Amino acid sequence: MTEQTFEAVARPLYEGMPDDFIAARKALAAQARKAGDAPLARRISALRKPTRAAWAVNLLVRGDAERVEALLALGEELREAQEQLAGAELRALASQRRALIGEAVASARRLATDADAPLGDAVAEQLTQTLQAALADAAAAAAMETGLLVDALTTAGFEPVDLDGKVAVPEAVAEQPRTRAPRKKAAPSTPAKAAKPAKPASESAPKPDPKAAERARRDAEELARAEKVLEDMGRRAAQAHDRAAETRTAVEDLQQRRKALREELDEVESALADARTADSSARKERADAERDEAKARRAAERARAVKAT
Repeated sequence: MTEQTFEAVARPLYEGMPDDFIAARKALAAQARKAGDAPLARRISALRKPTRAAWAVNLLVRGDAERVEALLALGEELREAQEQLAGAELRALASQRRALIGEAVASARRLATDADAPLGDAVAEQLTQTLQAALADAAAAAAMETGLLVDALTTAGFEPVDLDGKVAVPEAVAEQPRTRAPRKKAAPSTPAKAAKPAKPASESAPKPDPKAAERARRDAEELARAEKVLEDMGRRAAQAHDRAAETRTAVEDLQQRRKALREELDEVESALADARTADSSARKERADAERDEAKARRAAERARAVKAT
């Protein structure tokens, strides 16, 4: 069983509705066991059900690929500007980032509504955090593009995004993120000018501007602080989401246990009813036997009395 084949087996689970995931996973695992592939069955059974936010991200990746592509291309530009400490470009790109993330979240909400599974505000916030993480981190972008997320992503400033346990089939994430075509930008509309004689390299090379470098450094620090605030908010939301998910899991486990106990109780009550029926029959048979025995004893006594006379 190759990873590619396993990815093909797992993918339909993450393209379906979250509420259908457990039943679909169980059916797939049963098919693998029936086919004699126990290792595959175990791998399928170990696949995690996606959270609502992860499902929404996967839905967006499938349903609005062009918008996702534009968003992740912007992420590459942001990371490049960050590395170069290009303050003015960072500010411009940050404005575009907010707009594109807002459009992507709105698109995901429309897709989810069309699927009769509208997204609540809390899930939309986790979706936003995942998109922010994909913009900030190339590996997170590659993970998101698989469409196999099982949980939302969060970013902590300049720290790499933690992808441990976030992708259903980790091997599906591209080892080397692909290079994207640059986004289309409006060409400058300045009138053509006559060519000027080339200046010597010493004159044409821009001179370092200490003030501009300082402004770029401050801009980068301000952006990092803003990202840290967003990360803290995302962490709190993620923790609340995890608690809610644990509660839902506990409720589902208790419901399954209650169902099993009810089935067991039905079996016990059925067996008890059968036992009571058998006991009633046995009592009746014993009573009949005792009555017949009494009749026989009286008949024997009369016979002995007649013989004695």
